[in-house]
Amino acid sequence: MNTYCDAKDSDHNPTDQVLHVFDVDHNHNRRCGARAGWEILREHPDFSHSIQAPQYNPNKDHNADLNFRCVRKNDILRIVLVMDVSGSMFGNRMDRMRADVRTFLMNLDEIGEPVEVGMVEFESSARVLANMTLLETEDDLNKLIDAIPTVANGGTCIGCGILSAINVSSPV
Repeated sequence: MNTYCDAKDSDHNPTDQVLHVFDVDHNHNRRCGARAGWEILREHPDFSHSIQAPQYNPNKDHNADLNFRCVRKNDILRIVLVMDVSGSMFGNRMDRMRADVRTFLMNLDEIGEPVEVGMVEFESSARVLANMTLLETEDDLNKLIDAIPTVANGGTCIGCGILSAINVSSPV
């Protein structure tokens, strides 16, 4: 594995390990023309200054054989937003993230099914901003919007954010 979820023909991932699966019908492929996530990210201005996708290091990383099986579909869609509030998000990036999260939350009613949302922020550590909240009223939505982070500083511990999201989303 050279680059997680990249295209095989990419200069960044010439192998065929852990690639984007372009022929599966799901939202990402429909919305992004079946292109790999890193293909799309490399076109974004944030990555235009030779910042590349993380490369696989066999001395640090290990190859995990992950298999997921859905044993039961929930009646309620559960989403945890994991938001980067590290120092690199200062200024315009933080403003854009806040606006995008607000827009996302305000449009969840278009899904047409019950939705639970939790929110986590991370920098050098992670903090739960909102436990899983069933969006039933305008007040529920407004509480989540009010919890969107406003300050960016610190390091970047994305693993802390992901672990907190797993904990928040786990049934009690």
